[in-house]
Amino acid sequence: MADFHKSLNAARKKVSGVVSLRELGWRRESRSFLSTGISQLDELLGGEGLPVGRMSEFYGSASAGKTSLVSGIMAGVTARGGCVAYVDFFNSLSPEFLRAAGVDLENILWVRGPGARRPEKDIGQDDLDYGNDPDPDGRAVIILRRALKQSEILVKSGNFTLVVLDLAESSSVRGGGAAASGGMLLPKSAWFRLQRAAEKSKSVLILLSGRRTTSGASARVLALQGGKGLWGGEPVRPGKDVSSPHDLGNREKRALLLGMQASLSVMKGGRNGRSIIFHCHL
Repeated sequence: MADFHKSLNAARKKVSGVVSLRELGWRRESRSFLSTGISQLDELLGGEGLPVGRMSEFYGSASAGKTSLVSGIMAGVTARGGCVAYVDFFNSLSPEFLRAAGVDLENILWVRGPGARRPEKDIGQDDLDYGNDPDPDGRAVIILRRALKQSEILVKSGNFTLVVLDLAESSSVRGGGAAASGGMLLPKSAWFRLQRAAEKSKSVLILLSGRRTTSGASARVLALQGGKGLWGGEPVRPGKDVSSPHDLGNREKRALLLGMQASLSVMKGGRNGRSIIFHCHL
């Protein structure tokens, strides 16, 4: 060990900025972070949240809490005067939902996409050029590549604190380089291209998807799963006859759905395998 440090010090005298790989392994990641707004989650992610200049992925089935989680992050960004770009692949975003979550809509750029239903006449050469691997699924993947390219441009612009690429509940979107039945495939190079764009920026890039998609390109990966509903009002009395429309309406008023309790697990980039329970708003 003494000989190692002696050699290292001698090299430093000759070449400015020399550092050993061993020292790099000991160094903590040197970058700023964006809080998720959930202190327990920030702690699981290393104590500070999502890294700036990196891509993070939130995945889970429908009603798993992805939109609630990201809208809370967006609310924090806009409350501090930051701007958010939201690339909405399937045009499924609800401004009313964001407003209810506390997001300042004046600081949101909403890029509305048609998803896989876009007419073929609108496909340009730029879409075909994004990614070099074969396109086994045709038009749908070309349009998805367009969404990735839009996200890349927004991240590179440096004008947004947060860029969100929302693939909605499209569990058929997969990462990989070979065809598989029942899914739209993108080459891994497409996700790593986004990763490189994020690394050169001062933005946080978040991907929302139905299943884990980005392979090793994301620095943080969170898996979400929906849980039980959170009900308000008066409980329905056991055994009460609700066969009539009048009674059914009363039951619905008593059992008002206020939100949902969901679980969130860190799959990469923090205390892997640890989970927390959080509340999703409606």
